[in-house]
Amino acid sequence: MTQAVAGTPLQRAFALQRVASDLGRRYQVLDYIGRGATATVWKVRDRITDEFLAVKRFEVTSVSSAGFYRELRMLFRLQHPRIVRVINLLEPAGTARYLLLEYCGGGSLRDAMQTKRSWTWEEAADLASQIAEGLNEAHRQGLVHRDLKPENVLFAGPGCDGKGVKLADFGLARALQQARALAPASAGGLSGTPIYMAPELFAGSFHTASDIYALGVIVYELLHGRAPFAGTAEELAAQHLHAPPRLRPDLPAPGRDLLAAMLAKRPAERPTAAALLAGRPQAAAAPPG
Repeated sequence: MTQAVAGTPLQRAFALQRVASDLGRRYQVLDYIGRGATATVWKVRDRITDEFLAVKRFEVTSVSSAGFYRELRMLFRLQHPRIVRVINLLEPAGTARYLLLEYCGGGSLRDAMQTKRSWTWEEAADLASQIAEGLNEAHRQGLVHRDLKPENVLFAGPGCDGKGVKLADFGLARALQQARALAPASAGGLSGTPIYMAPELFAGSFHTASDIYALGVIVYELLHGRAPFAGTAEELAAQHLHAPPRLRPDLPAPGRDLLAAMLAKRPAERPTAAALLAGRPQAAAAPPG
């Protein structure tokens, strides 16, 4: 869903001009897509390949350490139909970094959830299976998303290879934390979005199972129309750590068991992505990522 750039029309024009100048003649800047916590996102066209791309613009000061490059090298090797492809990194004139990504024009799962309030178990399970495919491949390579949420689940749509959904921003939370050397466990230094964060993330620990918990929160939200917990970062931390989620009594028994396993407080009690795909919700989770 395209959003307006914050500011006056003149400020928006200057922002587009700055991105176009930084990217050079090869890339035609077409539209502003949105803004996240660390970057603005733009739609561009590669004039050589005639391919549409999404470009994330990071301020250099926000990603300034070698940790960013170490994590990014792993992302370049991550190639899977359920994961948005990382294409290139540009660093013009040292003013900003531009991450070039596969463009998915079908909007995000969050967009879909805002227009479709009621999801059946079958629909939620199908989406969860597609997301688990991407998680399984990344976890197999030792990567953890750490910020899985509906905004980072994109429908392929026009200009994107494949069908269904793809996972975006894979590993960027980790890369940005490495770059900033954030202190874990502080409300102001969380690596992720508190509504979807697994209990262990609030203590600065992370596992491949942390992504399974976030997937469980997404499935819960699809089925219940809301996330299992709400409140400030501190209140969410306490609820994720201690409060049991209240599940709909009318869910089919296998669905209730699966969702409860994904939302288990202890990482070792959650299924792996591979176990989800194989229909074995009772399987033990993988070791830390």
